Amino acid sequence: MLVNAIALTRGLDLLVPVLFNIAVAGVFVAFGYFAAQRQTWAFVAGMSFYALDSVLSLFIQDWLSFAFHGYALFCLFAGLKLSRRFAKLQQSTYTGGSPLVQLSQGQ
Repeated sequence: MLVNAIALTRGLDLLVPVLFNIAVAGVFVAFGYFAAQRQTWAFVAGMSFYALDSVLSLFIQDWLSFAFHGYALFCLFAGLKLSRRFAKLQQSTYTGGSPLVQLSQGQ
């Protein structure tokens, strides 16, 4: 959004913002790939960059975009929590513990 605005105000060609947006989308796709592999760092990095983008939405007072960013961050956080629980579940089954008892205790 910021790159598009800068390009429009300076009369630059729109190719640069389009390429930049494609690169940023590629980075988020990579974060999604690693998050699907249950890499915690990918969740945290993706959520951090997305939170920075939401601050931009807040700064320009785009309330609909800000609300969408908030909802998406909420869902990403829920995914992070589930990923951590799944890792604990896998670890307990490898060590011989009962995963049902651990899940019922909220761990």
